[in-house]
This record gives sequence, structure tokens and C-alpha cells, in this order.
Amino acid sequence: MALFNKHLAKIVSWRPRRLKTMYFLSFVAIFLVPVTILIGNSMRTEINRQRNELHYSQQQALQEATTNLDTVITHLLVVANQMALDAELTQPNDSVTKSVDIINTVKRYDLSSAYIERSFVYLNSEPDTLYGADGTYDLTPSLYKYSILPPSTRSGNKLWADLLSSQFPKLLFLPEQAGDGIQITLAAPISKTRGDDHYGVAFFQLNGITVKQILQDVVTSNSQVLGMVGPNGHLILSQSKLAGVDLNSMPQQWEKLMGAAQQKNVTIRRTNGGGNLFQVVSYTSTPDSWSWLWRALIEYAGIIGVLVIVGGLLVWRFGRWQYSVVYRMEQLVPGWKNTSHPHQPELERFQNALESYVAAHQETLLEAKYSLPYVRNQVLQLVINGRVTDEDQVERLLNLAKIELPFTQFAVAIMTDSGIVNCESMPEPFSGKGFVSVTIHQSSQSQVIILVNYSAATDLNRALRAVRKQLLAPLPEAPLFVGQPVNSLTALQAAYIGAVSAQMASHPQNNQVINHFQLNSETNTGDDRFDSANELKLENSLATGQFNAARDAFENLFNLASQSYDPSVRFDLSMSNLINQVLTADYHRHGQVNEELVQQMLSMESLSQLRVLLLSVIQDVTGPNSKDEKWNHTDIATEIENYIVANAASPTLSLVDVADHFHFSVPYTSRYVKEITGKTFTAFVQDIRFDRIRLALQTTDLTIKQIVETNGYYDVASFTRKFKKIMGMTPGQYRQLSQPEIVHLDNSQPLENSSSQLH
Repeated sequence: MALFNKHLAKIVSWRPRRLKTMYFLSFVAIFLVPVTILIGNSMRTEINRQRNELHYSQQQALQEATTNLDTVITHLLVVANQMALDAELTQPNDSVTKSVDIINTVKRYDLSSAYIERSFVYLNSEPDTLYGADGTYDLTPSLYKYSILPPSTRSGNKLWADLLSSQFPKLLFLPEQAGDGIQITLAAPISKTRGDDHYGVAFFQLNGITVKQILQDVVTSNSQVLGMVGPNGHLILSQSKLAGVDLNSMPQQWEKLMGAAQQKNVTIRRTNGGGNLFQVVSYTSTPDSWSWLWRALIEYAGIIGVLVIVGGLLVWRFGRWQYSVVYRMEQLVPGWKNTSHPHQPELERFQNALESYVAAHQETLLEAKYSLPYVRNQVLQLVINGRVTDEDQVERLLNLAKIELPFTQFAVAIMTDSGIVNCESMPEPFSGKGFVSVTIHQSSQSQVIILVNYSAATDLNRALRAVRKQLLAPLPEAPLFVGQPVNSLTALQAAYIGAVSAQMASHPQNNQVINHFQLNSETNTGDDRFDSANELKLENSLATGQFNAARDAFENLFNLASQSYDPSVRFDLSMSNLINQVLTADYHRHGQVNEELVQQMLSMESLSQLRVLLLSVIQDVTGPNSKDEKWNHTDIATEIENYIVANAASPTLSLVDVADHFHFSVPYTSRYVKEITGKTFTAFVQDIRFDRIRLALQTTDLTIKQIVETNGYYDVASFTRKFKKIMGMTPGQYRQLSQPEIVHLDNSQPLENSSSQLH
């Protein structure tokens, strides 16, 4: 029946247009999923193929450009070696025509290569003269005029000396004196072989347009630009822009260049030229994939058309089947034909019938919806507050609430309630890899408590992040306060006290986790904010009931924590430790966490108010239990027994209610009831109820259901099974055998002459 009701509730919201919407969405899913998979897979394959081909061609272009430039440089070095064999340049000549002969020789070599724009020769035998193809020049000004040396150098500079005396070639990249281009000059020693003593230096100035043309000729796609880089970082590019990116504006330093290129979606590769005189750099951009996407859509137009036809047929067929299912389910709803006008649409009549059916059973549905979360919340509050510490009793309560906690470690986290979570809408227990979490609504403090049960191998912080994401979606920025983990359910009150202490001493930002135990373990024990001697003194004084010593230690610790108080710090660990000590001592004194005290602490608005409250707790913990001393044992025993007898008819009566009424702990109340009655609390209440029910069955004409419900039981079937187990017969059989005299009984009064008790 429950399953049938569940399906009926889902169908209540159906409308004809919603069914059509569902069919349309089904069609979209049937159509889009296979098309997306086919096109996406084909597109990925094609793009990878194109990317590999492009990468190969770009790599080939980079290697080819490097080889071509190497060929040019090697040719010029060979020219310099040939100059070392030319007698006009190397043999002493004191004739009048010496200078003219050298100029003609330079002109001859200047014409030996199309890549040479201008050439000069410096001879060691003529240290102040620079020879060109069109005449002689003074050495110093000519080196600067024709951008062979940078303007920052002067005669005698190390760069100057290295240039004129080096036995190895150098490639110089300098800005042109006129214009914004780069002047490339190869300084080649005039020697027969590399490394030998040279006769001078030949300066070959390369044609920049020709160099650019060498780079541009090998480029095969518009997604690549090649550049030639000199030792000083100056750059000649085949093109200045790539995919809208100005390459000249990018940094020259390699590390910065790589970072800038990555931001602009540009890939950079480089190779070294022969002799490490230069580098060739390749800039490439990612190719556009949209053009291929359109081609793919056109290519798959036939498949798309077939899918449209097949999808339409399937939607039509499923629609007919769905309406037939709805019609058959209508026949299962009692009286659906009489709930509406016969001329109404079929779905509207079905909706009216379902609404009437659900309304008639709304109370049952609500009770089933809220009873289990409420019981679970109450049980977990008892365990968290330490009011139930017996392991067997804890296990029985968890089984009653259908809570499974299979792991060995436990942690408690607190989140301030913003009204989104309450007892009637508590999330279900959430399970993850290696952990289980259960949410508890603490209405007295307007807060939500999260109990996390996790394995020893599970990281608690990871589990908390998963719980926040799953359970706290309405409050994604709410901070969490976490107490120290424990390894027993009966020690959860210690974890709860730690979480409360962390909450009291925190100034968190949004979405932060304040972990009292973790921060405590990570703190340096030598920190001057902590006073271990007074902490130990306070702990011992609270345990032994020495108020003066406890007060002195507390004052010292509180003053130390107050002096180091900083509202900008997210967590005050010293204050948290102090609050934790006091709350723990209060728990040991009273056998349960004092919820009223916690509520008062959370409402404190200043440190002075908190100090007064904590001192009063210390005085209560260390003072004599005057309440127990002044009460007479006989009087309180009678009061407890009368209270139980007077309230036995309430189905919600529990041992916790009795303990709260007389301000005792639950374990103490349990032992005390057994001492004065000789029975457990449950057995004593059951005996009272059974005596009243048996008497009512004998002496009244009330129905069995009325008798059972007015004497503390709301489940007649469960009571009948229990009555038959104890009495050996059902309540109806017992009434027939007892041949009652019919009277009316006010069962709100205690029975004074009921001597028979059920055990």
C-alpha cells in the first residue's frame, strides 16, 4: 500500500502539457545524445589529426629555417677564410696603390653573396682604418655609424677589444641608426682556419629583408611565425602579428616570454643555429575548430535526419503507451468516476480522484514522514549531551532510531542555524567513502550539529568537505566548528564540548572550518599565550573541589587570554581551552552537558560577562552538593514514585522526563528508581499501565482501543502482542473470561489497591 501511495503522489502533479513536455525532452535526449557522441568523437579525432599534421609541418619549417640561415652564415665564414688567403689583404704592401687594391678586394667579396648588404674589413696592420667597398673610413665613428657596435661602448671597452681581437665569429644584432629595424652584422676573423691567429676582422652586414624572406619562405600556415634571435635578445620576425597578438610587444627574456605566450594561447619552440651564433624561434597559435564543426554537421546531415524520424516515432509510441498506463491506474483509484464531471478531460478527473484520496490519508502520510526523523533527532541529542552513557543502552536507542554508525572514529561539528534546517526537515543520514554523517537539530541553541562517524584511514577534513557539499547546500558559506575526535559513542559529549568551545572562541570568515583539536595540536607548546602550570592547577582544583585554588588559576588564565585577545584573529585557542576545561568539569559534576549553560555562553556579549558566568560555574562545580544534603531520602522517593504513577498514562513519558523534573542525571535517576521500586523504570511503568488496563477491561464498557490509548500506548497491535505474551491471551479474551461488572473508571488517578504486578 505504501508503494502504491508513493506512485499515486507522483502522478498527482501530472498535466497533459507536462506529459507533452516530458515527451519533448525524451525526444531531445534520444536525438541529441547519439548525435553529440558521434560528432564529438569524430571532431576530436579530426582535430587531433590536424593538430599532429600542423605540429609536424611547423617543426619542419623551424628546422628548415635554421638550416637555411646556417647555410648563409657558413658561406660568409668561408668568405672570411678566403680573405685570409688573399695576398692583397695579408701580404705587406707599401705601394702607393695599397688602399685602392684593398678597396677593390673588399668590393669583390662584397659581391660574392646576395645576402650581403654591406661589408667592411679591419686589418691588424691598419688599426685606425676600416675598409669598405666604396672607400676607407675612420674606425671608431664608422663602427657606431653602421650599427656594428652599440652606442653605449667606447674605444677601449671590453666589447670593443673582444670584437677586434676575437679568434671566433660573432653575430651582432643592433637597432638601425635610421629606421626601426634590426641590423645584423657577422664579425668573422680573417684566418685560414677557425681558432688560428687572424689578420683582421671582416664585418658582413646582412640584408634584413632577405633574412625575413628566408624565414617566411619555409612557413606553411598562417598559424606560424618564425623569428631569428641574436645573443642579446634582439629579434627579427617573418611577421609582426600572429592571431591578433603583437609579437614585438612580448618580453625578450625567455622565462617571461613563455609566461606571456601561455596567457595569449601561443606556443613557442626554439632551435640553436650553428656555433650557437643565433636561435630560430617558432610562434604557433591553436587552429580554429569551428569551421570543421560546420563541415561535420553537413557531413552527418543524413544521420541526423534518420535520428529525427526514429526519435519522433519512438516519442509517439511511448506517448500512447504512457496514456494507456495512466488510464489503467485510474481504474485502481476508488470512486474516480464519481469525483468530477463526466465531461472533464480524463487527466483532470484522475487528478481530482488522486487529490481526494491523498487528502483523506494526509495525516497518516505526515506521521510516517516526520516520526522517524524526530525520534532520530531526540536519540542523538541524548547521546551527544551525555545523558545516556551506557553502551548497551546507546546501541538499543540507535537501533530504535534506525541509525547505523559502523566506523570507529567520531567527530562533532556545529553550524549556526539560519532557519533552513529544523526537526521536521532534517536531512537523511549521508554516507561517503569511509564515513557516515547524521544531522541533529539543537533547537535550544538554534544550531545544527553534525555527527561524523569515520574510519581511521579517512581524512576528517575531506569528510567534512563532502558533508558540507551534500547536506549544507542551503548554507554553503556557513562556518563549521569541530571538536576533538573520539573513538567511542559514550564519549561524544567531550567532542561536543570541544565544538562548543571552538564556537565560543572563534571569529570565522565564511566557509571556514574551525577545528579545535587540530589547531590545539599544531600550536607550539612554548607559546607565551599558554600557561601550562595554571591549566594543570585549574584541572586538579576542579576535580578535587578546591574553589579558591580553581578561582586563582582561572583568573590567571582568563587574564592571559584577554590580554592576547584579537578580534581580527579567526580563532582564540587559549580562550577555547579555558572554556573547554570549565564545561568538562561541569559535565563531570552533573553527569550531562548543561544546555542552559551553553545557551547562556552563546548569548554573552562581552568578555566581562563571560568571566562572571564561568566563575559561577566553577563555584557550582567546586561547592558542596547542598541540594542532595537537604532533601530527605524518603520524601524524594515518594515524590518520584508519585510522579511516575501520575504520568504513566502519557505515551511520551521517559526516564529523561523524570530526571529533568527532579534535576538528576539520567544514570542516577535510573539507579534510584530501581532502588526504591525494585524494578527498572520501564518495568515499573509497564506494571502500572497493565494494572490499569486489566482493571478497565474488567469494569468498563470502553473499547479496547480507547483503553489502550488512554493508558500510554498508541499502537494497539503492538500492545496486543505484548499482552498476549505476558497474559497468555488477547485483551478481548481476557475481558470475556473476567465477566466484568460494567462501571465507568476515571483512570487519571493512581491505583491504590493494585497488588499484582507483571514482571
